[in-house]
Amino acid sequence: MGLFKKKKKITKILNISMPTLIREAIFDSIFDDVAALGASMGLPPISDEVADMEEQASQKRLERFSNLLPLIETHADIAARIAAAAYELEMLGEHPESKPLIEEDLIHIIELFKIVSLSSSISVISTLINLDLLETGVKDE
Repeated sequence: MGLFKKKKKITKILNISMPTLIREAIFDSIFDDVAALGASMGLPPISDEVADMEEQASQKRLERFSNLLPLIETHADIAARIAAAAYELEMLGEHPESKPLIEEDLIHIIELFKIVSLSSSISVISTLINLDLLETGVKDE
């Protein structure tokens, strides 16, 4: 018995449209107003029934790695702090006359970067699991 599993052919990816991936990413990212965010990204509106189905599908995807969410959130916080520090250093390097950010602004920037980092991490992990490119220890029921 070998140490590695036989590679799966990756054909499923080609069959998913970009609007579908975007909508799944929005639902999986746990944003409050999915419809408004979708509309702002140019997606056509969906019915309440389709939105309910999308929400249920998202919950099912997220449940497959829910035990990892605290770790993902911790890493999102770390990434946000690194990004905010890099942003401040770059801003000061380009504009030496600028003063360092005040704490309130820095906290706001960290929160924004954390939202981006957390939502992108959750989205990519969810998509990889959904496409059977990443396996978890949690089985579907």
